Amino acid sequence: MLIMVAIVFVVPLFLPTSVHVSQSITVGADQTRIFRQINNLRNWSNWSPWKSDNPNSTSVFSGPISGKGSMHQWTSEQMGEGSIEILESYPYDSLVSRLDFGNRGSARDYWSVTISGDSTIVRWTFVADSLTYPLGRLNGLVMKWMIRPYQLDGLVHLKQFCENLPPIADVHEIFHDDLTALYRDGSAPKDSLNIAIIAGFRQLIQESGITEKEVTGFPFIVFQNMPHQEVILFRLGLPVDRESTSSRTNVFTHHRGAALLTEFSGPGSHLPFYRGDLIEYLVEKERFIEMPYEIWMINLFHGADSLSGTFQLCYPVKP
Repeated sequence: MLIMVAIVFVVPLFLPTSVHVSQSITVGADQTRIFRQINNLRNWSNWSPWKSDNPNSTSVFSGPISGKGSMHQWTSEQMGEGSIEILESYPYDSLVSRLDFGNRGSARDYWSVTISGDSTIVRWTFVADSLTYPLGRLNGLVMKWMIRPYQLDGLVHLKQFCENLPPIADVHEIFHDDLTALYRDGSAPKDSLNIAIIAGFRQLIQESGITEKEVTGFPFIVFQNMPHQEVILFRLGLPVDRESTSSRTNVFTHHRGAALLTEFSGPGSHLPFYRGDLIEYLVEKERFIEMPYEIWMINLFHGADSLSGTFQLCYPVKP
């Protein structure tokens, strides 16, 4: 009994009041690309060291999509309830977040993303301070050894993920005139969006009886909510001339104008990354936008099932 009392009440007197764990890794990827993975809490599912341990967890995101004020709250069998909130964000160099584990305490994560030659050094520092006496200090002793392997695992997965991402989007401003088109509305979960769009275009061609000769431009998609949401609403458009619209009812005018644009050629599987790049760019530059649209430079009448081509992603901007 005396030994237990000594462990619980005497030993903590000599233990530190804080826990500090810091590790770094060198990543062969763009500084901006890496920072955006950390600065957007939704992206943590791509590399988080806790993801595999919590397959049945539930998540709620709130606040801005990225940067200061973004919050992720979770509930899981293994980790209980908790939250992480970004307190400070300095693109593309550093950020600070607060971890809250309820009655189990709180901590802070400090991230730095530093260019080093052709590579980028990412440092992740975990700090839990003001550990209470006596149990908080005893818990801190265990916490240090628990955090280290998870932290290293997260950095390794972040490195692997970022090194396999496409190049960062090059964003510039353009102006598009209004466009008359046949349309069809649809919706799809974000994970199957591209498949739903291709299927929707084929249905539009079949239902309207439009021929290849009547189409005057490339197919386009107008999003009716932001394309990072779980279920995405969209309108598909096939540009046509005025003569082709006289006997049709599913016609609309897409009012365009000034927009921020990024363009890339490659597989359609890269579209989510470039959509994310544009959203992050707008948040970082504090630009205000209307609903985005995309122009797919593909031939729907002779296209294969695998989606590949040149894609323009456009975010209309307010003056």
